[in-house]
Amino acid sequence: LLGTSRSAPIWPLGKGARKTMVNFQRKVRVNSPIMVKQLALDDFGIAMLSNSACKTELANGQLVPILQEWPIEPFKVYGVYSSRRQLATNISAFLDFFVKRFSSQESLQSLMG
Repeated sequence: LLGTSRSAPIWPLGKGARKTMVNFQRKVRVNSPIMVKQLALDDFGIAMLSNSACKTELANGQLVPILQEWPIEPFKVYGVYSSRRQLATNISAFLDFFVKRFSSQESLQSLMG
């Protein structure tokens, strides 16, 4: 199994009562999801990648999805900042974009796989 240095060595898989936590030892740990994808392409192991990160490779058959009957459990993402009154315009624009882009379950699902 492959993962980034920031990814947890536990994958929460399943749905409803069919939920399990899979503990694993990483074969390789790198600091880039792009490198994780490359390692999977080079047959170094199994990687958890978003559909958007490997859309082309899935379409041309270089990568194949596995464990589709065990979907990744949804997760929450938080934007933390000190105060709206003092929020820099670039941070405000990013948060607005993020909320708009990822507010629907469909857009999150397209990234999660």
